[in-house]
Amino acid sequence: ARLAGIAWAGGDLALVALAAVAVWELRGYSAVAHPATGSLGIDPVVAVAPALALAGVALIPLRGLPLLARLADKATDRERRLAAALVSWQIARRPIRHAGPVLLVVVATATSTLALAGYASWKQSAADQAAFAVGSDVRVDATGGLPLGADGAITRAPGVTAATPASVAGLGNGGQLIALDASTAGKAILLRPDLSPLPLSELWQRITPRPTGLVLPGQPTRLQIRTTLGAGPHSSAAAVRALQPALVTAWIQDAQGATYPISAAPLPFDGLPHSLVFTLSTPGQASYPLRLLGLSLSYVLPPFDPANPAFAPTASLTVQSLAVAATASGPFAAPFSPGAAWAAWQGIGVSPGVPTGPPGTYGGMPPSDGTPPVFVGWHRAAGGGQQLTFNTGHDPTAQIMANENIGVIPGTIAITARPPSQVVPVIATAGYLAANHLGIGSLVAFSLGNFTVTAQIVASVARFPTVFGQSRALIADLAEVSDLLVAKQAMLLPVTRWWLRTADGHVPRLPAGLGLSVTDRASQQAALLNNQLLKAPRQAMVAIGVAAVLLGVLGFSISVAASLRSRRTQSAVFAALGVGKNAQAGQLCLEQFALSVPAAAAGLLAGIGLAQLVVAAITLTVDAAAPVPSALVVVPLGPAVALALVTATVPAAAAALSVLRRPDPAAQLRAEAT
Repeated sequence: ARLAGIAWAGGDLALVALAAVAVWELRGYSAVAHPATGSLGIDPVVAVAPALALAGVALIPLRGLPLLARLADKATDRERRLAAALVSWQIARRPIRHAGPVLLVVVATATSTLALAGYASWKQSAADQAAFAVGSDVRVDATGGLPLGADGAITRAPGVTAATPASVAGLGNGGQLIALDASTAGKAILLRPDLSPLPLSELWQRITPRPTGLVLPGQPTRLQIRTTLGAGPHSSAAAVRALQPALVTAWIQDAQGATYPISAAPLPFDGLPHSLVFTLSTPGQASYPLRLLGLSLSYVLPPFDPANPAFAPTASLTVQSLAVAATASGPFAAPFSPGAAWAAWQGIGVSPGVPTGPPGTYGGMPPSDGTPPVFVGWHRAAGGGQQLTFNTGHDPTAQIMANENIGVIPGTIAITARPPSQVVPVIATAGYLAANHLGIGSLVAFSLGNFTVTAQIVASVARFPTVFGQSRALIADLAEVSDLLVAKQAMLLPVTRWWLRTADGHVPRLPAGLGLSVTDRASQQAALLNNQLLKAPRQAMVAIGVAAVLLGVLGFSISVAASLRSRRTQSAVFAALGVGKNAQAGQLCLEQFALSVPAAAAGLLAGIGLAQLVVAAITLTVDAAAPVPSALVVVPLGPAVALALVTATVPAAAAALSVLRRPDPAAQLRAEAT
């Protein structure tokens, strides 16, 4: 009665207000104090926030119970069934007596629900942290780029169900570029859906590239290109033939966007047809289909001619046909493409060794008069071939080369498929956007080696797996970036990471001798769950929840027993009037259900609400920091509802059993009369 009086006087509302302040403090700041000494402490106001919130919510039914009882009594005034009328009459005439048991049930159910939610949320947070740290079931890292074919041995290892290769490069200011296979990322990378404002399927589609290059049919292990390299129009065949043979490199991209340079035997400037053979991989090891992105010729620039300083020899490269073979030796299949298919490909000439600069840069000499190779153009050749004409370029003057201690200078002419776009679509993390004051649709430039890439931000995520700290990262498609780098003859990004999903979550058997390091999600999660600094408090929380249920059940049962003892005379009168034992048992069960079921439901709802308010704030790491990603609140409704039903039904069952031990009604009435 005193407790109810305090509640009706406004004490419950004051407690609710105090609890709201404590919960706001808990969610707005940190659950752990970090004093200047470096030690950890507990903020007393924040520490009692869950208890204050629970007490405030539990007291609210005390204010509403009398009103609900009166309404129920009025509703059953004209009820013909005795049990329903007696239930409402018993509750309405003594609401304060019933307030204690109701309060016990509310507190017990809310406490058990909150405890279960805290335990389940901690387990889910451990799983989320492990998935974020690894990025998938298994993460494989290499110290450097691997050859074509090694990628397939990793991604198709036994037990692997999905795989995504990636390359990671620094962007400066603590940022990084993650170039990955966007077509498989949705199946392999464990990005929690709430971290992206877009559905994950749509997110990855934003950066999925359009294929480019020339598809190699089947599963080839070798590529043959029939070519001729010689003098071009209006150029001395002898001068061109004097050049050293060119090193030929084919740029091959696998199905997952990784691009590899594959070399063939040197090609002489002799004007004769040759078959360039590129060994791609061992049979069946690469990720097929393979694409040819380009071909580059690297050679030593011809020397400077003092008699004709503006002259550079003109050479021509004729591509006649392309064929593949699925075996490591033996003949090639019939050509699958003529050289004319390259008519739309672009050419570029580069020579980083040709010095340039203002007058006086090179030992007081004038600027270099050396020239890099220059792409001239395509025209058709006989037999379905395609002929490329280019100026070979030449060295600077001998004096400049001597002053600068320069040896031979290479030049490169490259023929590449045109990239789908000069602007790479990227996904940005929220940290990157905030640090650079950017938004969706913004253009951003970043350097990869000596080449500047222009990108457009097409989507954002709050966080991305494996990116910690200030969470600054750009995520692009590996093939899209590689296409652009090959077209500009810039340094490629080596694939050094693979995210693998496996059938059972275990580490698959990977090829040996590649210097791979492996991290798996299962071991990371087990380490978090088995950490006693985190595990023991959560287990204690569950134990407290179970104890609260037992307390509520026992307290309600004792209240029922006391109520029945005080109503023995009333029970004897009902028996004398012909109300049988079963009818009285039914009436008692209905009365207790009318109190315990709504109270258990209110406690369940209160526990769920409190869990949403406080559980995320008190779910911390072993370092007393907020987990990455932030904890999600998980309420196991099945166990919570089961405990609520136990709390509600056991007292009613106790009431029914007590009727079986009812004393003789005549003796009870005679005792009361005397």
